Amino acid sequence: MPDLGGRSDGKRGNWQPRSLRDMTVDQAAYVGAMIEAEGSVTIASPTCKSKARVTVVNTDLEVISALVRATGAGSVHLSHARTAQKPVWVWWLSRWNDVQPLVAQCAAYSTKLQRVQAEYRLGNGVSYEPCV
Repeated sequence: MPDLGGRSDGKRGNWQPRSLRDMTVDQAAYVGAMIEAEGSVTIASPTCKSKARVTVVNTDLEVISALVRATGAGSVHLSHARTAQKPVWVWWLSRWNDVQPLVAQCAAYSTKLQRVQAEYRLGNGVSYEPCV
């Protein structure tokens, strides 16, 4: 059976299979660079590591579309600034089952992801179970 990246203990709950695809080196470099340049990475609570969010904001829809094509995951919405600035496109990923492999694949290209990886030891054989 393929690794779906979710709970394997047979319990019901807030489990969803992983949807983040395995990226090529070029795709991982692009995603990591965009997170480094235009994004943010937050983990809301050190005791409940399932509250993670990776966000990239840009005015160019093609930049955001390339993130979706590379990762195969995340959500996109249009955000209107409260000032007279241009509207921006936002790509975000918040499912822990997607954030973990994203960090593992793209940390080499983003110091933001490297900090998360070091703090939570992601991608080094240690993974935290999501809080239920």
